[in-house]
Amino acid sequence: MTTPDIPTKSFIELLEDQFINNPDNVAIIHNDDILTYRQLHEKAMNVAAILQDKGLNLGDRVILYTPDKLAFLIIHLGIILSGGVSLPLNFSFTKDEMLYFINDSEAEFVFA
Repeated sequence: MTTPDIPTKSFIELLEDQFINNPDNVAIIHNDDILTYRQLHEKAMNVAAILQDKGLNLGDRVILYTPDKLAFLIIHLGIILSGGVSLPLNFSFTKDEMLYFINDSEAEFVFA
């Protein structure tokens, strides 16, 4: 049995390679939306800039709460690219579970 090659780069480093090397290739198809790697990068960097303008520091936790799957991906990447830690809030949580998650997370920001 052969073992798969394990990348030595992180997910974000691999994604950034795509942003640089294949900017006009399709990155995401979601319903009627099609985004190239360039468009995905631009949108994620816009989110990163907003967070940094609001005072986000490296390692700050950001709760992410949105039902929109494409927006979720863009915001999630933006949080990571800004140096933040993305904490997706599960929509199936009860009110008490949400309150516990929010209080326990010690998040500095909420992106909803």
